[in-house]
Amino acid sequence: MEDLKIALKQHIIESLNLQGMKPEDIDDNAPLFGDGLGLDSIDSLELMVLLERNYGIKIEDAREGRKILSSVQTMAEYIQQNKNISLLAVKSKNVSCCICSVKSKQGARTWLLIND
Repeated sequence: MEDLKIALKQHIIESLNLQGMKPEDIDDNAPLFGDGLGLDSIDSLELMVLLERNYGIKIEDAREGRKILSSVQTMAEYIQQNKNISLLAVKSKNVSCCICSVKSKQGARTWLLIND
């Protein structure tokens, strides 16, 4: 999850054009809004676009959004729990295939093996 948090911080810095800031300047658990990073409601819209564009996660409920976007830690946890599709491409000398994992809202995973 550490790699995800670093990537999230980098995406936040780039998306919100936080010049002069580095990922290590953002505390995982610090509030993103108000006294923490000082983001505002316009920034929250940018973060929602960031989640949809980079992680395929769409937030539709405003109350849920406030919880999810409260810190880098809560964003990373939500991404890990709700990322719907995982792909693994396998290519060797004799075999080429793709393994696809689809996660339902109830948490069940369906695995598909696609041979070339």
